[in-house]
Amino acid sequence: MIKQLIANGKSSYDDFGIYIKERNPSLPTKRKNRQTVPGMHGSYDFSLLYGEAMYDDRTIEYKFDITGWDVEDLDTERRRVFDWIMNINQTEILDEYSPDYHWFGSYSEGSWKEDAEQGLLTVKFLVYPFAISNLPVEANFNINSSVKKPVIIDNHSSHRVMPTIVTDGNINIEKGGGSISLSTGEWEIDNFYLEKGENTILISGNANVCVKYFEEVL
Repeated sequence: MIKQLIANGKSSYDDFGIYIKERNPSLPTKRKNRQTVPGMHGSYDFSLLYGEAMYDDRTIEYKFDITGWDVEDLDTERRRVFDWIMNINQTEILDEYSPDYHWFGSYSEGSWKEDAEQGLLTVKFLVYPFAISNLPVEANFNINSSVKKPVIIDNHSSHRVMPTIVTDGNINIEKGGGSISLSTGEWEIDNFYLEKGENTILISGNANVCVKYFEEVL
């Protein structure tokens, strides 16, 4: 099966007949926070000051083979592909080599080489540092007690994430010393995160509850 890049509702092979020759996701760069102290050798690293490392956007590079029946046909195909690639902006970018995840970002830069009716397009996208799962991870619970019930939720992401909480009744949630009360609805709560790994939260009330999040991985 031919693997494709998909963005803006179009696919590299199905819509343009081009092959992915090479793909190179770069490593994201960690934001550094190093401080020196007078009279001290070296420095202190405060990169984890807020509980986890922060990363800058990363670059992903793709190389595509583009062919034409002749030079004129190749030039027509080149223009069609350029128009697609260069209008990818702040959107999901799906790579079928990683079918369960997508990138989110924009076209950044590219280069073009051709030899007769054969062309090589190199494209770089600037994207969010984590690949995002296409489908949410869901944890579902039935709560029917005024007594706080401990619930364990595993976050398989590479960092903490903000979940969405869906409830069909009134509930109270406690986590990390904080407490929130929610009525029926779908909620994203500022500063309410699932830390990387296992999370224990306390829930009371009378409702069916779904805690869901999109996994984000390096």
